[in-house]
Amino acid sequence: MKVKGLKSTFLTGILVITPAFVSIFIIIVLFKKIDSVVSPFVVNLLQKYFLNLSLPHFAITVISVVFLFIFILLIGLIAENFIGKKLIKLMDKLLSSTPLVKGIYIAMKQLLDAFRFSNENRFNKVVFVEYPKKDMWVIGLTTSSLCNDLSCYFREKDMINVFIPTTPNPTSGYLVVVKKSEVVETQLTIEEAIKYVVSGGIIQPERCLND
Repeated sequence: MKVKGLKSTFLTGILVITPAFVSIFIIIVLFKKIDSVVSPFVVNLLQKYFLNLSLPHFAITVISVVFLFIFILLIGLIAENFIGKKLIKLMDKLLSSTPLVKGIYIAMKQLLDAFRFSNENRFNKVVFVEYPKKDMWVIGLTTSSLCNDLSCYFREKDMINVFIPTTPNPTSGYLVVVKKSEVVETQLTIEEAIKYVVSGGIIQPERCLND
């Protein structure tokens, strides 16, 4: 094998194993953080109500994770009622206007919104639209055909609504009305399209990488 080929193979190996190692590392770090914060609380609780109960550290860690899961679930339930929504809105406003914190908070919120956005079922297909000028194409998500009350303003009756998400926050974007015959339909899923947009084209669909 030539040196150039060996270098290429080595770089390919790095690209393959790096995402796996990074993912495992993040999971381990998060697990340790959860363990260090919640485990002392669980130990104190067990000592208070179950004096003679002795559990291995691993079992305490598992219980801690379960406690954390239940706690997050309760937060979700509270956030879904009227008072909870008001509190979440107040907290969001506070964190979004706090110096130093707001940069990290807004970035994380946009990232999480992107994943939530990709799971929405209100979009039908992923298409390419020639926008904002000729020979310039963007990814769009079709929502529905134009209703009769609005299509009467156009000579072409077969018009559709297309939402064009923006980078890096796909929850904002543009709504354009175009001829159905002028969009290029793709086989991409909504999730693949959103990842592509969020990453600025860096994360391409797997089918493209296999070509």
